[in-house]
Amino acid sequence: IDPHWVEGRFVGAPGSAAAHTALGRRCFNTHLLHDMLPLSRDARIVYVVRDGADCALSFFMHLSNQRGAAGSYSKGWGAFFDEWLRGDLPYGRWCDHVRSYAQAIAAGDERVLLVSYEQLSLDLEGTMRQIAAHIGVPPLADVSPFSFASMRAESERYQPESVQWAEGFRFLRKGVVGGGKRHMDVAQLRQWEANLRDAFPGGLPSSMAAALRGEAPRSQQPE
Repeated sequence: IDPHWVEGRFVGAPGSAAAHTALGRRCFNTHLLHDMLPLSRDARIVYVVRDGADCALSFFMHLSNQRGAAGSYSKGWGAFFDEWLRGDLPYGRWCDHVRSYAQAIAAGDERVLLVSYEQLSLDLEGTMRQIAAHIGVPPLADVSPFSFASMRAESERYQPESVQWAEGFRFLRKGVVGGGKRHMDVAQLRQWEANLRDAFPGGLPSSMAAALRGEAPRSQQPE
């Protein structure tokens, strides 16, 4: 692991450590596995998981509509699905990524908050309150700017500028749950289910399964 991530072992250029201290808290988004993240006890990690089939479809739409220096994917959905299932595409296998964080949560890493796309879709306000409490900031009085509809209306604020897109493509596409399985044919759906069984013989960890159903964690559910 890069020593820059290890608390007490900062080896940056002279003055860098002071600059980082002056910056204070900041945030970044990443696709890194849990064991690649900063080791600081003060770090707060919000792991956003989404149904694997929905992730596959979203990623396909993303890559196949990229243009320019970022490259594009032109083989079609069938080839993409097979490569995605094997982990041959960027970010690897969905199951490996989920397992990385599920194991950390099971081991008691309280820095990690598990949040799902499905929870955000069903209960945006409650989920945002949960995130605020986890990172130690006051809850927002109005979460409507973070609804999918509001974000899509201001898509220029959220669409990556480092990538060129096909004419007419919208980075914030549909914002729905369940589209991935509807896009799969019968054989692909069976492949995906078999892949899940192989990766998680006893089923998905209960916290992950509940989150993907859109359920609030037990501590957040009303008595």
